[in-house]
Amino acid sequence: MTEFGLIEVSNDFAFFEEYLQDDAGGESFDLWGDSYGCGEYVLREDGLKEAMDELISNDEVTVRLVGEECVGGTYFVLCGRKKIGVFKPSDEEASLPNNPRGMTTAADAPKRGFVAGQGYLREVAAYHLDYKGFAGVPETIMYTMPGRLMGRRNDVRGSLQRFVPHDLQSWDTPPGKFSAEGARKIAIFDLRMLNCDRHGGNILVDLSDTAKPTSLIPIDHGYILPSTSIEELDFEWMLWPQSKTHFTQQEKRYIASLPTDSSTILATLGIPPTSILYHQFATIALQRGASLGLTPYQIGTYFRREELCIPSMLEDAISVALGRPGGPDFSLFRRMVDKQMKLLIP
Repeated sequence: MTEFGLIEVSNDFAFFEEYLQDDAGGESFDLWGDSYGCGEYVLREDGLKEAMDELISNDEVTVRLVGEECVGGTYFVLCGRKKIGVFKPSDEEASLPNNPRGMTTAADAPKRGFVAGQGYLREVAAYHLDYKGFAGVPETIMYTMPGRLMGRRNDVRGSLQRFVPHDLQSWDTPPGKFSAEGARKIAIFDLRMLNCDRHGGNILVDLSDTAKPTSLIPIDHGYILPSTSIEELDFEWMLWPQSKTHFTQQEKRYIASLPTDSSTILATLGIPPTSILYHQFATIALQRGASLGLTPYQIGTYFRREELCIPSMLEDAISVALGRPGGPDFSLFRRMVDKQMKLLIP
């Protein structure tokens, strides 16, 4: 595998096998990686479905609603007392009738630019678009949970994410403890995904390996890839001093290697065409910013609105590119981005 070659299926599930050790008999569950091609990516299937199917068939799984910090239905999946997954039903998102927190009206929708009921698709897309697993998004799949586990008559479709043991959330500790590399990795991911909901509650912090820098794990991606508006981008890491550090040469090579056209995989996953187009613009803008030597903070400034009612520079460039006859003019977009971004260089 080259430094940034196509995804090879990881064999790092030994910890998950150990995590799922049966308390009584010590039996481990065999997790086999698998993958299949899809356009310019490799859709990754790393064993979560098979493990969950086996546990459910053996009646070893229960689900428990997560606390009040989540606006949609979010459930820990447990094997005994151990958390092994996080399940998000498609029909329990904010503003939908089955929302377990009483947020059942259109006024309860927390973000513009999204259609309720599609968040679970974005959760899965985040995992597959974490190109080469660079940002460390945990394995996430579409999954149908048996209705009996959810207290329902019918089975429930949603996203299932592998639970990653961690010590705290990033807003529980000063950001000075985080590595600059870890912060930049999340920034790269969020900029590409046009994340509208990156906050300190959805960056997990792992302090277990004292010999290595603090590990940051991005989760909760139901509000990436907006489809009708990019005016509410939210990047918590812009408040961190690490966001003002420069990309390394390795990170620049990674950014340059990112496919700008992800239409095949995103369409396969059910992501709306407008979201796919926005993602393409965002990837190009990130690549231009990195090539010009901008920091994540400077690129974030380009992406985000400074004032709520005034479009960002990114929005202006997209508007011009979309206004050309014959469809999006990506060459014009690149030229305009370069011109705008050079204004951000001190």
